[in-house]
Amino acid sequence: MGYRSQVFYGASFPTDEQAEAAMMAAKLKFDFGEAVENSWFWDDHCELVNGHRIIFTHSAVKWYDTYDSIINITSMFEWFQSELGAHVKFVRIGEEMDDIEIIDDHDDYEDDVFYEVYPNISLQTPWGTL
Repeated sequence: MGYRSQVFYGASFPTDEQAEAAMMAAKLKFDFGEAVENSWFWDDHCELVNGHRIIFTHSAVKWYDTYDSIINITSMFEWFQSELGAHVKFVRIGEEMDDIEIIDDHDDYEDDVFYEVYPNISLQTPWGTL
């Protein structure tokens, strides 16, 4: 099955218009390959929320930095930050208790831009998921 993580990536922009323009530009700039991959990302896991925020969330993704889709996601949020001036936060929670990674470009940022992320652990049994 492989090692899976819960991941949150968020980018906050000063205005709704800037976030909408960034989302549109990102859809043109970052190609996730086949239509299935584009749908997986844009339709299922990335969204514009509260007007000026773009978030990516996934509860069980193989987050390996050698995978093309992960490289694209990371590159996109880095581009939001470096080229478009967004505030960016990344949280990854792995399957092990001590496997937590947090990247926050503004520790003193007071906007309620980001969601709280909690681990969601389930156990697969022959009788179903617990």
